[in-house]
Amino acid sequence: MRALAVLVGLTAVAHASTIVELDADALTRGADRIVEGTVVSRTTRWNATHTGLETHAWIATTATLKGVSDPLVEVVVLGGELDGGRQIVVGMPAVAVGETARWYLRGRGDGSFRIFGWAQGKWPARGDGTFAPAPVLAERDTHVAQFTTNGMVWPANKIPVDYVIQNAGSADLSLSDVITSIDAAFATWDAVPCSSLAFRNAGMTNLGVATDNTNVVLFIESGWTFGAEAAAATSLWIIDGQQTADIAVNGEAFTWAVGPPGSGVNTNRLDLQAVLTHEIGHFSGLGHTMRAFDTMYYSWNPWQSQRTLSIDDKLGLCSLYPTAGNECGTCPAGETCEPYPNGTLCTGTPDPIGAACNYDRVECDGFCLFTAADLSSGYCSQFCATNADCPPTHHCDEASAGGMTVKVCFAGEPPPPCTTDDNCPTLQHCDVANGVCTFECRTSEDCGPDHTCDGRGNCVYLGDGGGCGCRSANPSAILGMLGLLLVGCRRRR
Repeated sequence: MRALAVLVGLTAVAHASTIVELDADALTRGADRIVEGTVVSRTTRWNATHTGLETHAWIATTATLKGVSDPLVEVVVLGGELDGGRQIVVGMPAVAVGETARWYLRGRGDGSFRIFGWAQGKWPARGDGTFAPAPVLAERDTHVAQFTTNGMVWPANKIPVDYVIQNAGSADLSLSDVITSIDAAFATWDAVPCSSLAFRNAGMTNLGVATDNTNVVLFIESGWTFGAEAAAATSLWIIDGQQTADIAVNGEAFTWAVGPPGSGVNTNRLDLQAVLTHEIGHFSGLGHTMRAFDTMYYSWNPWQSQRTLSIDDKLGLCSLYPTAGNECGTCPAGETCEPYPNGTLCTGTPDPIGAACNYDRVECDGFCLFTAADLSSGYCSQFCATNADCPPTHHCDEASAGGMTVKVCFAGEPPPPCTTDDNCPTLQHCDVANGVCTFECRTSEDCGPDHTCDGRGNCVYLGDGGGCGCRSANPSAILGMLGLLLVGCRRRR
């Protein structure tokens, strides 16, 4: 089993419908409390300002992996159903009574918690008693296999759908640039020929996020309430004939730009049009997908190529608003004209396993397995079960992810088993019994009380003023890091 030392170049960013993966290490460090348990009750109520709904769920805990142990923990998730209406904050995990999961929690300051990392912070229970990350599945009740739409369908009498832009704009961009980026993102979805959905810029406003029958796009420069790891949030209010949607952009924790270079990923500098293209997919009724080639892939990184749509994105929209139309005749280079039920569409081809990828080009069918901490190099990979799932130039091997393992396609032949720590990279030690390099921690925060993380990734007991030099035997502290930064294809056709 390999513990991959591929580091995430961003601060734990973006869910709220726009997301960069938070590996097990980032989730562990960002959570105040980690528990395993079952939802035993829940209720939905209006928030204090009566501008949105909150669902309060109570989890009966069976294990506490970090933080204070309580038999019952209150978790608050934005959105819910009440008074004949349904509010969805896309990317929030489900909290259905009876669901069992590992929950990564962060305190709200009032004794309750929110789920850190949104759906990433809920690891549903598997049949063998373990827990596994399932960021798209986690948005739904655990019996739901896929998530492709989110429940929003704009009625015909509201099309074209009006949107307004808040006057305050962004602290990072001119108001003109903000308006141009927003209009361009809406126009991308408006141009899908087999969909009848259309949009119209209805001007400027001073309104904010609320269930007020006005569709607002706005920046929040201070007082962001959706969690610091979220770059943007799309909130949907669904009552037949009274649909409304707002898109909030996090100006407090992120810097916004027009077409920044890919290296901006290391400074939280994001491309506004790219993020909004994803968010408007939610605004239109699409949910997250697990196929990284899609703009609606649950994970995101700030490359401009997310501005364009994959064939899955187009077909998803056309399933909600079907009409006849043809796109071909103007296909970009590298795309071909293909027939579909309602007409022809330009269809791109993703890069195969082994193709090079980096922060300027990620066009993989699966994900980019970065080999540099600054994301400047890597290669396309995918999950696998055996070597038969990988091309001959690659092999299927295990990668550690805390209390679980996943298998991915690695380049080249399997490495020889390690026999000493000297055979392992920095911050890893050799598990001699299994012949693999691994780690228990990345920082001392990953270890239990009275322990520190040493230079080989061991949790070392401090003892009475010194270290005993031995490894901690506490498995609950060994959450590790899923060293795969799984980044979707950036060509977005």
